[in-house]
Amino acid sequence: MNMAALFIAIIGAVITLTGFGFARKFESEIISIIAKFGALTIGFFSMLALEWLFQVKEGSAAGGYWAYILIGVWALSPFFKGSGQAKR
Repeated sequence: MNMAALFIAIIGAVITLTGFGFARKFESEIISIIAKFGALTIGFFSMLALEWLFQVKEGSAAGGYWAYILIGVWALSPFFKGSGQAKR
């Protein structure tokens, strides 16, 4: 396991999930979807920028780790939603 790639993937996932949280604030569903797509794009490209900036060797595993983290969060998110969740 490449620890540098995992660290970069965690940073990319945090950026992506923060963008998803921001996208929930929009009333329009279309704008929300566009914001989520933008969050995915920014999160992914931030990993590439960090790999280039820190010159991580074999950093290509970061994309896979990033996808696994996002899928895991998506799969586990229904278990952490409280009953006080605001309805849209």
